[in-house]
Formats: sequence, structure tokens, C-alpha cells
Amino acid sequence: DFDKQNAGANAELAANIDLENKEWAPVNNYKGNFNGKGHSILNLNISKVSDYTGLFGSVNEGSVSDITVYGDITVKNSASHIGGVVGYINLGSVKNVVSYVNLNNDKYGSQVTHAGGIIGSVGNDKTDIELRLCKKMSFNKILKIKCGISDFHRKGKSVFILEFDNMQ
Repeated sequence: DFDKQNAGANAELAANIDLENKEWAPVNNYKGNFNGKGHSILNLNISKVSDYTGLFGSVNEGSVSDITVYGDITVKNSASHIGGVVGYINLGSVKNVVSYVNLNNDKYGSQVTHAGGIIGSVGNDKTDIELRLCKKMSFNKILKIKCGISDFHRKGKSVFILEFDNMQ
């Protein structure tokens, strides 16, 4: 189980990774340093969504940097802390991250809170955030959310969102 055995592991990508649209289980309670080295993760697919969902469900004192993520997250029931790259971060950093992750809900009336194209929510004002670009968020107009970080938790000590595109 990666979450328990390697929560503090440091990782660097040496090439792009294609997840081939296979169901992804988010990495939770990550405390290491993940550096994408400018590479991409392609075809992220999460349809078994619960609280704390993203490529990384939760990051606690860790960092995620220099990565572009492409894929789809589809919420079928109620959930919170949903991010294209990080669902929830506390006392860590997210820098130079690009998200082309489509966030969708396929059930009218499902409740989605704390959702963002890159980060769902930030738990502490000492968290360092620098965002680059996110695209394509569609929640059947049930919830008003913004690119980058959820409207509800904009606590990071530095937040830069440099470009927006195709918000629905």
C-alpha cells in the first residue's frame, strides 16, 4: 500500500507517464517531494471519487512541482476536497503545476464542495502556492468554482494564477 509505506518518498519523473485511463487511486497523506521535471502525466482517470481526491488526494508538509496533468475526474456522489492535481494540501507547496484535468459530476444534485482545477482546498496560510494554468471544469452549474483553488479555501501565502481558459 503506497500511502502507508511511501508517504515520505521523494520522486522525480524522467519521462511522461501514460496512465491509460485506468482507475487511479489517489496518493494520500503525501509528505515527500514530487518533481515532475517538466514532464506530464497523461490520461488520469478517477471515477471512484470520495473526499480528498486528485492525483494526490492529500499532501501534508510535502511538495508537488513542475508537472502537467491531463485527465478526468468524475464525481458520482457527494464529495469534498477535489482537485485536478491535489485534493487538499496543508503546510506544503505546489509550484509550476498545469492542470488539464476535467472535473465533472454526472449526477444532478450531488454535493461537491472545495473543488478546484489544480487544488481542492488549502488548510494553512503557510502553504506556498504558485499556479500556472487549468482548463475545463464542468459541474452541471451546480457549484460555482474557480480555476486553480476552490473559492472556499484561498489561504496560501502566495497565490499566482497566470492564465485561465475554457471555464464552463
